[in-house]
Amino acid sequence: MIVRRIEAWQIARDASFFDASRMGKSPMPWDVVLLALTSDSGQVGHATALGARSGLVTLTYLMDVIAPVVLGRDVTDRETIWHELWNIDRHLAFFPIFLPGPVDVAL
Repeated sequence: MIVRRIEAWQIARDASFFDASRMGKSPMPWDVVLLALTSDSGQVGHATALGARSGLVTLTYLMDVIAPVVLGRDVTDRETIWHELWNIDRHLAFFPIFLPGPVDVAL
């Protein structure tokens, strides 16, 4: 099964993990991003990720940096994909450390 489509949606939340005294003047909403990976056989894997401060940042990393790595890959190559994302994160893109996990879950 080959990953043919990646979709992600930002879900804005009004909730915050911190009270006003710890946030300062910068709001800290923790949005949720829903990720869907669709294979050539039509199976869909879903996962969620928290978007610290902005779900848009998480969504952008997923679509601009991670999607090109995952598209066209066999879903059973999870470990290889994870290591490739780790290398990209540590040496090139510095995306939020929690992003490879939801990709692994969706695969």
